[in-house]
Amino acid sequence: MAIAHTDRGEDGENYGSSALVSGTFTPAADAVLMALMHHSNNGDAVGPITGHDGGASWVNVYGPTQIGGVGRYFEMWACFTGSSPSSGTISVTTGYKWKKTVQFIEFSGADVSGTVANAFGNTDNDGGYNQSSPVALDLGTLASAESYVICANGADQATAVASVSEGGWTELETTGGPLCIETFLKENDATCSISVTGYKDLQQVGFELKVAAAGGVSMPIVMHHYQHNLG
Repeated sequence: MAIAHTDRGEDGENYGSSALVSGTFTPAADAVLMALMHHSNNGDAVGPITGHDGGASWVNVYGPTQIGGVGRYFEMWACFTGSSPSSGTISVTTGYKWKKTVQFIEFSGADVSGTVANAFGNTDNDGGYNQSSPVALDLGTLASAESYVICANGADQATAVASVSEGGWTELETTGGPLCIETFLKENDATCSISVTGYKDLQQVGFELKVAAAGGVSMPIVMHHYQHNLG
């Protein structure tokens, strides 16, 4: 089954404790919604998250994680929309953060037969301060040649900094700060190599998301996520 993805917006704030909120939309039935967050100041998890979770409530799938000691944190939450979604928004409670950004993406075709946590599989991460060579992930053998990979990067700035060193990626969404997040899509690739020019602080993390194929066979999407701090 092919994966359909839809950009569902973004929000961010400098030096505040306001909730981060999506625009108003109606998601597809039985879809997976992902909230990808990049924040600084402390490692306290965001949440709760509310909205569009008629199938299964929002779950903290990953993080907050400070990879390699770099002073920003990433975490990812997800929910199922259920069989009869309606118009509304997503609201993320965050508490006080120096900088915080959230990106919302919807995926149709995912395996929503179990719990939200069980929809996800393998994870991997790499990175640290002053990287001068590529940072890479390897999530192992994918379940099928039809698997998809989502690669995301984040930077301590409000502009795009894409540096995926492999070809064939399609951009899904770019979130314009205060901490930039970019996401890309590629089919059948369990690894992602991030090029580094000079010395940069870099974080990368990958997730596997099982995707339902025709006939009930599951295939994974993998999400690669890295932080690229310029300057």
